[in-house]
Amino acid sequence: MWETKKLGDVCTLVKRGVAPKYVEESGICVINQKCIRDHSINFELARRHNFAVKPVPTERYIQLGDVLINSTGTGTLGRVAQVRSEPHEPATVDTHVTIVRPKSGMFFNDFFGYMLIKIEDEIAGSGEGTSGQTELALSKVQNDFNVSYPTSLEEQKRIVAILDEAFEGIDAAIANTQANLAAARELFDSYLGRVFVLNSKHWHLATLEEVCFKITDGKHGDCENEQNSGYYFLSAKDVKNGFLQYENAREITQKDFEETHRRTDLSPGDILLTNAGTIGRTAIALENEKTKRTTFQKSVAILKPKRELIDSRFCLYALKANLRALIDSSSGTAQKNLLLRDTRSFQVPLPKDISEQVSIAKKLEEFEKKAIHLESLYEKKLDALHELKQSILAKAFRGELTREEIAA
Repeated sequence: MWETKKLGDVCTLVKRGVAPKYVEESGICVINQKCIRDHSINFELARRHNFAVKPVPTERYIQLGDVLINSTGTGTLGRVAQVRSEPHEPATVDTHVTIVRPKSGMFFNDFFGYMLIKIEDEIAGSGEGTSGQTELALSKVQNDFNVSYPTSLEEQKRIVAILDEAFEGIDAAIANTQANLAAARELFDSYLGRVFVLNSKHWHLATLEEVCFKITDGKHGDCENEQNSGYYFLSAKDVKNGFLQYENAREITQKDFEETHRRTDLSPGDILLTNAGTIGRTAIALENEKTKRTTFQKSVAILKPKRELIDSRFCLYALKANLRALIDSSSGTAQKNLLLRDTRSFQVPLPKDISEQVSIAKKLEEFEKKAIHLESLYEKKLDALHELKQSILAKAFRGELTREEIAA
């Protein structure tokens, strides 16, 4: 017999962890959001908490069978992992992670973990708040998610045995695909690095200020929102994969655009460089209508190449090839920032002959397109493997899963 209940009704604990007082040594283990990925817990990424300064309530030490849910942040919120073996030392979680503990005797431990993996996508879509500040309220965890389970522990064990067997093969395929994806991404970076290392001794060094007639950043302040205005206000998060991403762009008033555009004056061929947050991401402004109606927050720098000295696309690849050195020149500790003065004084190697720059940039672009296509194939395979997992879980929680179906 199967029952369906709210998640909170089958749990004895649904609580966030502690606000840690971090220490480098001793203390107790504190699991954070980075530790929770791919339905497993990486204790090597945990930090230490000084419990002598701030005690940890007994109930918030993780236990065998607990499920941990990442509960803040876009992209991380909703990831779940179960404590499937006894922790090797006392451990807790920080305030960005929720401990979900099942009622004693209701579940075979591993079944409870699969039950929450089944609703992981629902959890991930239930955050509230602005982008980057999304939160998963405890009340939602308790009241918004229904879970189904057989009351028989033996039936739960049977389902877990089949899922373990099926997921072992899928997880191996996922790990292999992730390795291939990482290799595809490194392929272009390695090729790009070789081009600049092998040729730079024949080229001359020039500062970005010498080869650009203007290097500036966006608006130091906010703009007013206006829906369907057709004027876009982008930030560092919208500079990605070599292009400007408009999917989550803010639209602003014409007045705000005109005031900010006087500073940025974006034109096709301009280079965009993120200088705060995730610094060092690059893109090139294309010849289209959106470019004419786009301006930026101060987290993006705009470089306007002198076309007689440097080809725009070569400039883009020169920045990509030297990103590590560029980032190392940034200021700040916890929150690094790339100052305009550092960008202006940064040196890049380049051939003086513009036609040679164009030829090199064209070859790099062709190679990059092939690498991106390869990445896309692996990403699609990862999506398919994830969907296969969800399909198997859906059958399991409808009581329809058998070994024969998995084998087929």
